[in-house]
Amino acid sequence: MVETCTSDQLDRVVELLDEEFILSKNRNLSFEKRFPSVYCKDNLDNIFVDCENDQIISIVSVKKFDLIHQETSVSCAMLGGVYTRAGYRGQGRMSKMLAYVDDRLMTDGVQIGVLYSRLHRFYEKSGWILADSGRLGRLLKTEWKFEETACDLRNVELVGENVVELEKFRRSMIEICVERSSWDYESIPIPSAETRCLCAFRDDQIEAYIVAGVGDECVYIFELIGNEEFFPSLLAGVRQGKTPFFINDHFGTRTYAWLSDKNIVEWKENQIAMWKIYDSNIAMDFISRINIGYFDVI
Repeated sequence: MVETCTSDQLDRVVELLDEEFILSKNRNLSFEKRFPSVYCKDNLDNIFVDCENDQIISIVSVKKFDLIHQETSVSCAMLGGVYTRAGYRGQGRMSKMLAYVDDRLMTDGVQIGVLYSRLHRFYEKSGWILADSGRLGRLLKTEWKFEETACDLRNVELVGENVVELEKFRRSMIEICVERSSWDYESIPIPSAETRCLCAFRDDQIEAYIVAGVGDECVYIFELIGNEEFFPSLLAGVRQGKTPFFINDHFGTRTYAWLSDKNIVEWKENQIAMWKIYDSNIAMDFISRINIGYFDVI
């Protein structure tokens, strides 16, 4: 039976997801640590479990958020942490569970659903549509030399007023923007070990910033936004000699154009963002213009 997760079940949900997506792949940091705004008691109504004989068989996790577009907001839901026990796969349980989650999201007034997956055919059977303008870039050169504009580089702790200022800047730079809270900035997407934010200031005003996931060997750039003059300083500041070096962006942004022009990144299409429209007033053309960055994925 599909139901919302209880406080007594939460630890077991996290344990099962950790076994499947963390421990089996020799990663560290629990789902609870990586996605604190999702796997917490405040979000129990958005974690769904399918149980049999008091045993959790399947899980679907949801993070609700708003997209800000031209001073209006669109209610959205990100699905992730999708799991079924090995012995129960291929029985149609997850398809039924997704239908249940659909009903709940529509009842809650959610307008758009999104998930990241390469299992396109499976989700297409449940009405999900593949539409992804995202690009994953890999550094081509181990060293580069660009003229760096003088600025004050600061490692910014994303709490309180710092988040307010950064969000104000983000919204001024992005046409369709995922609204974030301080809690959202505590996320540490797989496979990073920590999240860092480095900002370039001039005259005490933010000019550009970078949000990156840092691992033992790699750097993953989740966002690089602002005045391109300061991109070289930000990239050098966050990279610290680590390779490989990856960046998440999408076709058509100023960042994508700048990196492509400098010919230091090799891009490939992601083709993992899948969508479901719950509100008939939302057009597919609008969906095609949205990019949910990897930092916002669960």
